[in-house]
Amino acid sequence: MLQELSAVFALIFLPFQTADRPVRAVADPGVVTTRQDITPAGVQTVFFGRVYGVTFGETPSDVWVLTTRQANQDAQITRLDWAANRIIERISIKENPGLQGIQFDRAGGKPLVSATLPAQAPQDPTGRARLLSIENGNAKAIADRMGGFITGALAAARATNAQGQRLAVVPLLYDNRLAIVDLSGNALLASVDTGIAPFGAAINANGTVAYVTNWGGRLPQPDDLTLPAGFKANADRVVVDDRGIASTGTVTRVDLVARKATHTIPVELHPTAIVWDEARQRLYVGNGNKDSVSVIDTRENRVVSTFAIQPFERPVPGIAPTALAISSGGATLYVARSSDTSTPTEDRSAWFPFPMRRNSPATPRQSLRTTTFRSAFRGLRQWLAASRLLPFPRGRASPL
Repeated sequence: MLQELSAVFALIFLPFQTADRPVRAVADPGVVTTRQDITPAGVQTVFFGRVYGVTFGETPSDVWVLTTRQANQDAQITRLDWAANRIIERISIKENPGLQGIQFDRAGGKPLVSATLPAQAPQDPTGRARLLSIENGNAKAIADRMGGFITGALAAARATNAQGQRLAVVPLLYDNRLAIVDLSGNALLASVDTGIAPFGAAINANGTVAYVTNWGGRLPQPDDLTLPAGFKANADRVVVDDRGIASTGTVTRVDLVARKATHTIPVELHPTAIVWDEARQRLYVGNGNKDSVSVIDTRENRVVSTFAIQPFERPVPGIAPTALAISSGGATLYVARSSDTSTPTEDRSAWFPFPMRRNSPATPRQSLRTTTFRSAFRGLRQWLAASRLLPFPRGRASPL
């Protein structure tokens, strides 16, 4: 009884969140049904609304956080001085944020946000997918009507192409397409077919090639066993096994000059996170429902190795890698895991399991069937848990 009373009083006397200072201390992080206390890893920063994305800004202490709407409050983009635990600015947006939908554009010196303006009229039932830039305390749509319902993790090129355009790409989960946006001219150039439910994107430095992970796998062939990804008559058909579980995962390579998909590369189940070590021609893909990372040779566009994320003495299921970052020398890959309870040591990314960014001067589609996207829902439910980081030299997993 005394334990329960202590927990109640601890919650009552927690410091309240203020407009300029998020809660840093979390005295009672929670309890599981086995009565095992859960202690958040690293230093926690608590925001109103579920965190959908996080990215470093110009400095190691400059952090931008994308949160969804909460009660009557709009979605927000918060700029945080992490070291001082101080909010620099907070920008409200009417759009619904994309999954891992914020990235700091170092070439442009501002954050970019993928988001969707909710449906406003019967003739616009899916809403309007947009790319926003954050400038002078305001959110500005630089590309509109890219698609509908929900967007994924964008990527932006660092340099211009031969046409003088600096490109960004945005996965459109509902539309099964990758939007191509000219950041120099603030215009949607085109969109390209992908696999089912494209999620995360990577782009090369001069914006000529992009890769996108397909959460729902490849497009079905005539003889494939499939199930619908929703209840509408035109819902996507997803390739499944005899249990009704999604059975493919793919990465699509897109030629941004020709504006067409050139390769479909098989990986493992529910690929989400993607990071490109362009200098070494290696692309890393986190497979959320196989607890693994696939390594793609970008010269040959094929998987050259796949390794399990198993840092424990015995294999355990459900680690679910959901975000990746790579060291500047390319020797170490960092993986954020969403489903286990190991302790991280890198506190800057420890507040959230889904997005992860390395500081360097460098909704499911329609009504997704739980059987088809089981692990995806599991990951969505756990976005508020603490992040777990796992760095490993190439081909070997080990805890920090």
